[in-house]
Formats: sequence, structure tokens, C-alpha cells
Amino acid sequence: MFGLWSKNVEVEVQIALDKTELVLAETISGRVTITNSGTLDADLIRVQFNGYESYVRKGVEKMHQFYKGGEVILAKPEKKSGQVRLRAGTREIPFTLQPNNVDTAPSLNCATGGGVSFSVDVFFDLPKSSPSGPVKSKNVKVHLHRVPPPPPDYPSLSFTTRWGFLTHSPIMITTGLHEQKWEYRPGDMLPVRIHVENQSRMEVSRMSVEMLQHWRLFDGSECSVVISPQVHVVDPPLFPVPPSDQRESILTFPIPANLEPTLPKHSEQFKTMTKTHMNYSIEFEFLTSKKDTKKVSVPFNVVDAWFQPTNPEPRVIHTEAVPGAATAAAAYVSGAQAKPPALSDMEVLSTPPQEVERREQERKAAAKAAALEEDADAPPPTATGQAKGAASA
Repeated sequence: MFGLWSKNVEVEVQIALDKTELVLAETISGRVTITNSGTLDADLIRVQFNGYESYVRKGVEKMHQFYKGGEVILAKPEKKSGQVRLRAGTREIPFTLQPNNVDTAPSLNCATGGGVSFSVDVFFDLPKSSPSGPVKSKNVKVHLHRVPPPPPDYPSLSFTTRWGFLTHSPIMITTGLHEQKWEYRPGDMLPVRIHVENQSRMEVSRMSVEMLQHWRLFDGSECSVVISPQVHVVDPPLFPVPPSDQRESILTFPIPANLEPTLPKHSEQFKTMTKTHMNYSIEFEFLTSKKDTKKVSVPFNVVDAWFQPTNPEPRVIHTEAVPGAATAAAAYVSGAQAKPPALSDMEVLSTPPQEVERREQERKAAAKAAALEEDADAPPPTATGQAKGAASA
């Protein structure tokens, strides 16, 4: 019961949906059950698919509606009275909503409050009353179903930072994603390569590591929060790094299994994108024997774990033994070619020459056998055909 409609009428509204997780532009169906104890009059009864941005300011959560993906009228006014009149009882009204925007933000929950949410809302427009909020809502989770692009501020997967000093030579720190990819799924392991070249007269004693979630909410506030325990690295073989020495190691960090997908700051994919954005990074802090500190960040993307890729991944092509093949393989994997190379070309790139020659011989033998079989099945020539053949000879 959401309250008294009049002194003697109570109304209960329930919403049932065929799905509570979806991609925008996907149809969602359901039914609204209305139970009223007496006669109910309204100007209109409708259902909408709405998106909201929320943020917390001074301990109070504020909300802004940024998206309205469709509206269905559940009950239209009668011609005589101009109102919807529902007699006492219970009735079920089916509906189908078609959110029409595929380029909006997905559902997001920021670590300290706020984010992006979606719901199916039922509204009763009351006679002689100002517009009010929904009388019943059903939360729906909207998924991205797209791999976000690399962060625009970082064109490379490897980053070199020069740590300069007034009285010392610099310390060069190179960090990067070891697997040479941007996108990771929640629960994956994240390997990061670290190379420290110490040209100074100080020792690089230790390093601490944190995995951070960054976001910007609708009100413009930008925040970061640690999403995994801080790790301190002080042991060999990476640390300590003596003066005039260099060290390199690969460290692997577990990505939490419940992360929201990355939502980039700027992307052509989101034509009506909200002001909210969210991304992730690994942050390293280095410490010298003189207590100097330096922070270095390595960004990475988290993809939506709910959906499996709709297209198969490109084949892995090994090209070390074939001169010039690396360019063709790279063009294929990166999507630079409009169509993938023919299967025989791909086999040449990834198969030893002896195996290629054997398969080619088998192919020619099979083609020759098929041609002979086709000739054997052909009908014998007619007398007219034989005469024409002899005349032409």
C-alpha cells in the first residue's frame, strides 16, 4: 500500500518484469498489478523507463533525471468523464517498453555514494494535482555491452617517468601493462612490468602499490578510493635498488570481482552521455633512502563481466619465422583490413613450410580426383555433337 488515495480508498501497485538486467535498446516487458479498495479516479496511469544520476553532498543524496527511454499509457481516460476510473478490485495490465538510446551510460555505483541507476516507474496523474513522483518503481541494471576505448590521455601501454633531483642524477622508472592489452574483466589477474634505472647517488628502498577507482559525479566532484589492500614491496629481486644500478620485475595484482565497467571521460560512443565517468589505475609510490617519494600511475580498463563477446576473438598468428608476415598479421588482428585474409594465407603465416607444401599437394590431388569424377558422371555426347566435333576438327 502506498497510502490513502482518498479517505476510503487504499491502492497497492506491484510491478513484474521479464528481465532486470538488459542492454539499452533491448525490449523489456512486464505487467502492473493494481489493487484498490474503492473506486479510483485519475487523469492518467502510465509506466516509464527512466535513468537517474545521483550524488551525495553534505551527507544528503541528490538525484537528477537524465534519461527517459519510453512511456506506455496503462489506462486512458474515458471520453465522457475525461478521467480513468477503476472500480474496486484487482487487475493486471501488461506493457512493453523499448528504450531507444544505446549510447547512454550504464548502471554505476560509486564507492562513496552516487552513480547512475535505471528503473521502471509507474505514475498516477491525479486530478487537480501537480505532477508527483512514481507510486511504484522496479530497479533495472543496464549494461554497457561495449569494450571501452583506451584512456585518451595515455596513447601507450608503457610509461617512463623521470624522477629528477637538484643534487643528483635522475631515477628513471618505466611501468606498463605486461600483457600489452587495456581491457580486463573483474576477477582477472593484472600483471604489471616495473623497471627502475637508478642513476642517482641514493638507494631506492621500497615501493607501495594501490589499486584505485576514480570517478566524477554529476555535481562535478572528482574522487578516488582504494579498492584493494595496499601492497608494500621491499624484497629482492626488485628492491632495494643501489645507486648506479637497475632492476626489473613483473608483479601480478588480483582485480576485485565486483567492479563496475570503465566509463571514459570522453567518447564518441556516448552521444548523450551523462556527466559521470569512472576509470581505474594502479598507483605506485617509490621511496628513496633520503625519504624522497614519487608516485606513478598506470591506467587500465574494466569491461562489463555480465556479457560474453558476441564476435569470436581473432586467431593468434605466429609470424616469427616468415619475413614480412608480421605486418599482415598485425593489420588483421587490429582490424585494419576490411576482411580477414584467406584461410590459405593465414595457414602460410602460422604453419611450417613442409606442412604447407603437404597440404597443398593434398588439395591439388583432391581437386584432380573431383574433376575426374565429374567427367565420369557427365552424359555421353550425342550424334549431333560428335558430327560437330568432327567437322570442327
